[in-house]
Amino acid sequence: MGAFQSRDNVVVDVRFGVPPQWSEHVVEIYYEAFAPQLERLLGSGDRCRQLLRASLACDQALIAVCEESIVGLAGLHYDRRRFLAPTLSTLQSTQGWGRGLLVYGLWHSSQVAKGDRDELVLEALAVPQERRGQGIGTLLLQEVESFAQQNRFTSIRLEVTAENRRARVLYQRMGYQEGQSSQNPWVNYFLGLPPRIMMAKAIAP
Repeated sequence: MGAFQSRDNVVVDVRFGVPPQWSEHVVEIYYEAFAPQLERLLGSGDRCRQLLRASLACDQALIAVCEESIVGLAGLHYDRRRFLAPTLSTLQSTQGWGRGLLVYGLWHSSQVAKGDRDELVLEALAVPQERRGQGIGTLLLQEVESFAQQNRFTSIRLEVTAENRRARVLYQRMGYQEGQSSQNPWVNYFLGLPPRIMMAKAIAP
């Protein structure tokens, strides 16, 4: 990890892990990026934030920092640990017993499945609206690839909604190839979620 200049000549520092004092900022960035999907499954914004506070693994993320403020994050899934992994008890505490059980099953059915142990899954890439277009997403992707090389992963995989053309263009520019989604289409249909596309990139040793 290190310091880089964004397209606006602002110094951005990429770090591994989220310090406790910034955890709430990470919650807000994640919520802003994925609010439609979260609210469809979990309900109100308050419920979503409550679950995120309890379920984000801050040691599974890279963060982009500018002037001591987080301006982007990349959530990773490896070593059988997800960046966002709500437990059944957490869901039942925010959703109620019956709905929590239902949401638990739907949630895990809708997530990107982990492949072999040599594969790194990019579970989330998020940059605040006001910081987009400054090269921060590209910088985070480059650092994710560096992390993959250093830890001897042979590939990176992610999923993106088919309608998110801006993100798809970014991933394609960075060398990711589109493939078929591993998700259950009936789960997406039930949740009212748009189709998703799997993208992957081989990582040279």
